[in-house]
Amino acid sequence: MSIYDELQGVASGLFAEFKQGLVQHVSISHGVGTPDEPGAIVETVREINATVQNASNAKGLSYFVKQSSVVAGDLLVSTGVPAVAFAMTDFMLIDGVRYKIAAILPKPAAGVPVAFSLLVRK
Repeated sequence: MSIYDELQGVASGLFAEFKQGLVQHVSISHGVGTPDEPGAIVETVREINATVQNASNAKGLSYFVKQSSVVAGDLLVSTGVPAVAFAMTDFMLIDGVRYKIAAILPKPAAGVPVAFSLLVRK
């Protein structure tokens, strides 16, 4: 067990203690079927412990702000390592409002992730 494995538990505990509002991860999967009759799209909703802030003021996003990748209304969701990995096709529900994941930023950027920051947009 590495220090990063231990830090995953620490980060998850901190997000559980300081979580803000109702934040849910909506993962999308496709049902089983043939090309002529594809299966229905299935959305699985899981509540996660996370903090949310305005992305234009967030520390650590200067690259995105400089590249004009952050627009008014974007949010930064910070959370621990989820039970199901985040995907760019997924969504976040923040207090009942649906947001598309625009960027997934693991912390640290290389190696075993301890936490994630997600740039989300309406």
